[in-house]
Amino acid sequence: MFPSGSAATPHPTAATRARDWKRTPHYVAFEGCGGAGAISAHDVLEMATTNSAAFLGRDDLGRIRVGVPADLVAWELNPVAFAGAHLDPADAWLRCEPVQARHTVVQGIPIVESGELGLPWLDDILARHRRISRQLQGLAG
Repeated sequence: MFPSGSAATPHPTAATRARDWKRTPHYVAFEGCGGAGAISAHDVLEMATTNSAAFLGRDDLGRIRVGVPADLVAWELNPVAFAGAHLDPADAWLRCEPVQARHTVVQGIPIVESGELGLPWLDDILARHRRISRQLQGLAG
């Protein structure tokens, strides 16, 4: 979702990155001119996606359209996880930071479907992880 890549920030999630972007001096300046809410959650998401891609000179990132890399994440607006978010889905996402994606598509390939990680090699990766973690902990087998 963010064209600068996850290595550009220490934050683990796109929601945290966008929320922190909303706290930067750019946002504060907008707030100072028009009061709280002078810039919308949609404006922040556009700045973090489309505008960031444009800054990097990448017209293939930052928006959804045919023929460009398709990285997309969808969250369910669960009433408990989004309690207190009364504006719109983008604002709720920035304020509540959902934990589990409902659907995730990376480079056009579905990775998470209906909340379940669906990688054909997942069992092999988890078996290797168990083996290595047991070795590191000095456990048998």
